[in-house]
Amino acid sequence: MILTKASFDILREQLFGGTLSTSQVQALNFLVERCKLGGMTYPECAYTLATVYHETGVPVKGKGVERTMLPVKEAGSEAYLRSKKYYPYIGYGYVQLTWPDNYKRIGKLIGVDLYKNPALALDK
Repeated sequence: MILTKASFDILREQLFGGTLSTSQVQALNFLVERCKLGGMTYPECAYTLATVYHETGVPVKGKGVERTMLPVKEAGSEAYLRSKKYYPYIGYGYVQLTWPDNYKRIGKLIGVDLYKNPALALDK
C-alpha cells in the first residue's frame, strides 16, 4: 500500500486546496505505512486517513482550517479547555482522544502511560 503521484494529485486538488506541504506529504506517507504495518485493508486505511483529515484541522485566522494530518491538541483557549468536563483529558492526537477511561485504555493498548501524561498522545 503506497500513495502514488496520482494519489497525491487527487488529494492535493480535492482535499487540500491545491497544495500539500512537506509535513502533510510526510504525514500521509507515515500514516499509510502504519496502516500497512497494522494489516489494514484499503477501505480501513481510507477510513483512517479520512478520520485523521477531519480530526487534525487547525483553525487559521482568515483562512479557515488547515488539515495538518499531524497529531494536534484540541482547539480553544486554556480557559475553554479547562471548562471541559473531561479536562485534563482533552482532545490530543490524530483522533482527538478524550476522557480518562479512553486515555487509560488506549495507553494500555500501545504501552504508553497516557493517563499520567495525556499530551503524549501527540507523539507519533
